[in-house]
This record gives sequence, structure tokens and C-alpha cells, in this order.
Amino acid sequence: MQQRLSSRIQGGRLAAAVLAFGVAVGLAAGGAEAQTPPPAKWDQARVTDIAIKLSDATKALYVAALKAPDRPIGAARKAQYTAREDVREMNNIARRLAAQLKDGKGRDETEGAYQRLQLNRRDAEEAGRRLDLSQEALEKIAPVQDLLRQLAPYYEDTAGAQ
Repeated sequence: MQQRLSSRIQGGRLAAAVLAFGVAVGLAAGGAEAQTPPPAKWDQARVTDIAIKLSDATKALYVAALKAPDRPIGAARKAQYTAREDVREMNNIARRLAAQLKDGKGRDETEGAYQRLQLNRRDAEEAGRRLDLSQEALEKIAPVQDLLRQLAPYYEDTAGAQ
């Protein structure tokens, strides 16, 4: 019994450390707040490819979030539901963005979806800070963050880059 409790405590500490690292990486890799990438000239094929991959990655993250066991009643459970909802919304927006780009819509027509993705990313990161995430969920977060980072140069202030 004591060994199981010790393992759970160590596992919880490991999860907390991994979560802290993941949040730090997320802020550095995913957020315009941490580092603004240089603007990029619009490339419809490249942006569409990234958006399709992002749609797949957000779906995988959402599935992982659904598989996570429910937290006990309280603040952790509320944070878990909030994070799930934010990830679900990110998945819906990413699918819509990919579909719009496949249909040939450009930066101006799709910028609103990109901005909503960033807003949901920030909300999900905030909710995630209050959770011990599973290893599976942490592994699904990194590709989403990387793909959002790859999209940023095409949507951030690109005066003269179009």
C-alpha cells in the first residue's frame, strides 16, 4: 500500500514537472506573446498542408482528452471540462480552417479562424496549468503547438509580405 502511494506521489510529481515543461515549451513555441516569428509571404499550398496536419493533430489531442479519466469533483474537474471544451473547439476550428483553405480561400478569409485558434490555445493552456495531464495528452500537445507555430508567420502582421 505504501509503495503504491509512493509511486503515485512520484508519478504525480513527474506529471507536474512534465506539465510545467510542456507549458513552458507551449508558451515559447506556440504563443506570439513569447516570440513573434518573422512574417512570411502567403503560400496557399504550404498553409493548406499545415492546416490539414493541424486538423489531424487537434483531433488526436481531443481523443486523448476524452480518454483521460474524470477528475474528482472540484476545481480540477472544472478545469478538465474547460480544457476538453477548449480542445474540442480548437478541433472544430482547425477542421473548418483546413476546409476553407482547401476550397481556395486565402489569408483574409481565414484569418478569423486562425485568431480563434490562438484564443482557444491560450484558454486551453490556462486550463491545462491546473491539471496533471497524462503522458498521452502531453505527447499530443506538442504537434499542435508546433503546427500553430508554423502557421503564425503566415497570419501575423505581414505588411509587405503578401
